Amino acid sequence: MSSVPQRLAERAGCGDGPGPVIEAFGAQRRRFIEFLRDLPEPAWRQPSRCSDWSVHDVARHVRDGALAHTAGLAGRPSPFGGGRFDPARTPSQWLARTAGEPPAHTLRDLTELADQETTLLTARVAAADSGPARGPFGRPAHWSIRSLHVFWDAWMHERDVVLPLGGEIRPTDVDLQLAVLYSLLAAATSASWTGGYLCTSLVLDGSPSGGYTISSVDDEIVITAEPGAATPLRAEVTTLLDSLAGRGPSPAVVFGTASPAAEQLGMLRRAFSPR
Repeated sequence: MSSVPQRLAERAGCGDGPGPVIEAFGAQRRRFIEFLRDLPEPAWRQPSRCSDWSVHDVARHVRDGALAHTAGLAGRPSPFGGGRFDPARTPSQWLARTAGEPPAHTLRDLTELADQETTLLTARVAAADSGPARGPFGRPAHWSIRSLHVFWDAWMHERDVVLPLGGEIRPTDVDLQLAVLYSLLAAATSASWTGGYLCTSLVLDGSPSGGYTISSVDDEIVITAEPGAATPLRAEVTTLLDSLAGRGPSPAVVFGTASPAAEQLGMLRRAFSPR
């Protein structure tokens, strides 16, 4: 079992290597698949937290993400073709391909793809590092950052399905920590679009490490699992992660302050609000 990661950087990835990414993917995929496997047929048609999507739509979207992810890890072209990915439109365009698909088909695909991900991620971790590539936000990034983006998307969509149906989610320390680290990295990257870098610290109650610091080193955004000298921002961890991804109130409301840092962290939700 991997230790809980304490650092995530754009070009360097996890501080102790990308091994925890495999563990986090495995834990999240198993948990989500087991939940879906136990769903009665009518539950698949229930609404999710994504305003335009049912539970089955969200599951199909997560499957589509796994399809694209495994293709990228294996060096194959995306099954959805090329072109710019627009988070406001592209996922729904992908879903149109499988409209009317039975839930059992979606669940079978997701189960098979989860096994492929483990195999492909293990091989990628063992391979020589090829250096930074284009990350999910267009900046140079370690290869594992793209995989963490897929993990983060699936982690959030698990909540979009499980919580409205009255279920409970019990993440491992490793997958919760990587969800925190990547959420903060993604939010800090979005904040950089307006020029300059966000530098702040947070206290997140219920998180594996408690305190986190967002900084930049030589044009690289870095998240460390330790509080800074000042901790002006404090929130419950899953409430903040939902907020950063466009679920619930804005970060300024969650933190109880309209500070510049809270406002900057809110930029991510403009691009990744739930569909």
